[in-house]
Amino acid sequence: MGIPPSRKGILLLLLYSDKLLSSSKNSLGRITMINWKLDLIHWTMYIGFSVLETILLRLGGLSPYDTVTVTFSSLYVDFVATIFMLIAGTNFTLYYKAISGKLKSVLIDGELRFYLGIWTVVSILAAWNLTVSNTYGSFGESFRYRAFLTAPILTTTGFATTDYVPWPAFPPLLFFLLFFIGGLAGSAGDGVKVVRVATLFKMGKAHSKQRIHPKGIFQVRVGSTTILEDSMPSIATSFLCLGNIGIGFGQVGPTGNFVFLSSALKGVCSFLMLVNRLELFTVFTLFPKHFWKR
Repeated sequence: MGIPPSRKGILLLLLYSDKLLSSSKNSLGRITMINWKLDLIHWTMYIGFSVLETILLRLGGLSPYDTVTVTFSSLYVDFVATIFMLIAGTNFTLYYKAISGKLKSVLIDGELRFYLGIWTVVSILAAWNLTVSNTYGSFGESFRYRAFLTAPILTTTGFATTDYVPWPAFPPLLFFLLFFIGGLAGSAGDGVKVVRVATLFKMGKAHSKQRIHPKGIFQVRVGSTTILEDSMPSIATSFLCLGNIGIGFGQVGPTGNFVFLSSALKGVCSFLMLVNRLELFTVFTLFPKHFWKR
């Protein structure tokens, strides 16, 4: 279970509250009240989506077996699980906007479009490769397995319907690249987050244009937000902190597990999963001594 974006906002509010402390207590009280109201709304949506997915999967015949989706090999179960995995990797604030009638702002959100674009392109490319290599009989069957497996790796939910280790090299290579992305900022997913990947991609594009046209001025925009030049180094540095995916290759692949790890390593993995749900940079701010002196 992930941490809602508003909870992350409250953590950041507490961590960087120097300026707020100098303002009136009434203003701080109003800000805190607004954050808690948003927190309640996001928790309601999060629990609501979880209950809805459980009901839909039960209607499809899914039971709590150890291998979950692999046990049933059902197109219906795959479809429902894929949709809700993509939902889990989406910024919960976007759902609040949609419920509030601001659907247009959701549809034009740059990070969401980049996120769905990654899932679509990777699924199609890998399905094409599986089809031409005769791994599966048709493009439709290839797309079914590939679209499902792209979702848990991109959103760090960790499900699988088949073992992709025997596949040709191209699909696992795409999987490996997805390991470094993760879900949207403000989602229940781990990882570097799509907004940072999109920003880095557009930074590279702008830099290439700058080399061709040295006197030109090229802005980096993600959706309707313009990225300031001073913040670009910090965005690139953030890629040093990677997410926890849940499935990998070899013994920890889709048909394996982490049972062979020592108790100490399991503890480390559990700690990393918990920390990454809270956003690594938020947790790192707890370690300096000066934080506890204020």
